[in-house]
This record gives sequence, C-alpha cells and structure tokens, in this order.
Amino acid sequence: MSDTEVAARPAEHRIVARNSAAASPNVIHADEGAQTMGFKAALVPGNALYCYVEGAIRGLLGPDWTERGAAHVRFTAPAYDGDQLTATAGPLRDGVTEVELVRDENGQVAVSGTAWLRGDEEPAPPASAFPAARLPSSPAPFSEAWALDSGELGSLDVTLAAADVAAYLAGMGEQPDAFGADVPSAFLARMYARIMAANTVRTDPSIHTSSRISHFRRVELGEPISVRGHIDHLYGRRGNRYYVLDMAYVNEQDEIVMTQRHIAIYRLRKRAPAA
Repeated sequence: MSDTEVAARPAEHRIVARNSAAASPNVIHADEGAQTMGFKAALVPGNALYCYVEGAIRGLLGPDWTERGAAHVRFTAPAYDGDQLTATAGPLRDGVTEVELVRDENGQVAVSGTAWLRGDEEPAPPASAFPAARLPSSPAPFSEAWALDSGELGSLDVTLAAADVAAYLAGMGEQPDAFGADVPSAFLARMYARIMAANTVRTDPSIHTSSRISHFRRVELGEPISVRGHIDHLYGRRGNRYYVLDMAYVNEQDEIVMTQRHIAIYRLRKRAPAA
C-alpha cells in the first residue's frame, strides 16, 4: 500500500446546488424547456455537478490531484437548483476511489464514478494529436453531417485569469479560493460549451452524460492555454443520440496539460411533459 493510500481518508463535501446555466441558450437549463422534456424543473448543468465532486476528490487526493489526477464521472440523475447535495470520495482501494454526489432529500445518486492519481502507464498524448485550427468566420448549424465531417474544431486561446476562476467557483457556491493557485479541472472542463458555441449553432436541448478527465501538468492562474477538440463519433442508445467530444488543453510549451472526453445527448427521445 502506497503512502498516499495510507494517508488518504474518505472525503465529504456538502453544497447547495446552483443552476449556473440559467441564462444558457440550452433550454434544458430553463424550467419551461426542461419541463417540455419531462423533467420537473431546469437541470443544474453537469459541469456544476462535476465541480462539486471535484471538491471531494481533491480533499481525498490532495494537491497532486491537479498535477496528475484522473477521473471518470457519469451523470446518472438530474439535480435541481437549491438541492442539498453531498459529494463523497474514498476510501482508496488499489489507488482508486469511488466518488458519488447524492441528493440529500431522497438519497438519489446524481453523479457516480472513480478517481485516481495517474502513473507513468498513462502518459499524455502528443500535442500533434490535437492540432490547432482556425475558428470559422460564422458557426455552422449543428447537424449529424456537420459533426461527422467537421474534423478539428476551431481552437480557443484563453488566459486563466484568477478573477475568472474565483467568479466561477463563487457562482457554483464554492469558496472562490478553494483551489489556491491551481486551476480546477471543472473550470477547464466547462470550455466544452465555449468551443462548441464558437464552432456550431445548436437549437435543440442537450444533456451532459459523462466526462473523462486526465491532468498531465499543473495549471496555474494566469497561464495561457489553447483549447482544442474534435467530434470523435456519434451514436444512439435508447432513442437518444449522443456526440463524443475529445478535447485537449495545450500550454505555451506545446504540452498537453489536460484531456477531456465529453459525452452529451444532442437529441433526446420524446418524453411525456412533466405534470
């Protein structure tokens, strides 16, 4: 058993859910749009739920999390604005922790997954696997043909300003300095919405279903990053249609600091409207 496993104890993080995407063009985050799709109210975005889980993961794995941590989380049930939530991580078993985010009112699991600290057996992919690409002059309407033929999405150049990270965490109901000088992967992961919006126009509601995150370098406040990605494939399941977006975050030294596999439903099966 490693020193990390001996030292790490189960971590718990309690939070009140906030719908941080109420102003989003994705109508699943508005009451009327969500109710049309059969939910009782606007859905709290998956990125916010991951942010809450990350608080517990970092509490267990410590500052090494933002240097070489990895996680795979699945969004298994909706959470709503104002829900009391509890995120747990631990204990470590063979270097891996089970993570959950539970709605306290009924014990429903909103997020489940695993997290661990990477070893040398999980190296970063080469930056050449995610080449920089020019943004389109105007985003194209989203379609299956566009998704399958688009190749590399246009890249975003962002600087991870301390004020932006603090505002993001505060907007989630977290302490604005919760990660110190490190940048939480949840802040980076939410760039999926920005890169998609810069490349395509979507009018149908979409739902985030899972994320696979891997850190390869610590990312610090003020660091410039190139955000890159491509649609890997589309698939269908139980009447829903999904896209798989692979992303990489590349620093000025042309090193990948984090990767993300983002899976979302882009066309939901028809449901009965909520009563």
